[in-house]
Amino acid sequence: FGKKGSEFVFKFAKDEASETQILPFIEAANLFEANEDEPGDKVSPSFYATYEKVMESLFTKRTEVELDPGKRKSLEVVRALKSKFEAEKEYLEELEFIIEKLDSLPGQYMRNIRSLSGSKDLKKGLEELKKIITPEYLSNIRSREKSIDEGKETLILSEELK
Repeated sequence: FGKKGSEFVFKFAKDEASETQILPFIEAANLFEANEDEPGDKVSPSFYATYEKVMESLFTKRTEVELDPGKRKSLEVVRALKSKFEAEKEYLEELEFIIEKLDSLPGQYMRNIRSLSGSKDLKKGLEELKKIITPEYLSNIRSREKSIDEGKETLILSEELK
């Protein structure tokens, strides 16, 4: 279990050679369950190599986001709008960045963006979109991501499962 800024994550690796996985909270909490009188065990010689592997990937920076068809279509719509509405370029570039690089836009907002592709009045549709996905909302996403990146990483709890 690790914490960075206000974010936290549970990660797991079977051994040094296996892929590090993110665990859902409930599943991770069950792994750490113990009785008060349960004796501790010494860690195996391979524990520290696995521990280091998990630590290296505890909070990895997103550099590449997998684009599912919905995200891809949303990006196509944003890019098409960007080419038609020069006055909204800054807003649309920020929206594009948040979808493509940060993967931080909820699904409902992606659907709102995709719905513009069939709109007869794109200008009105874009104005409505800016009321739903405000520039302030996008700025908050960017600020939150920056504070997470700059935050101190802390490993709070680790355990070897046998």
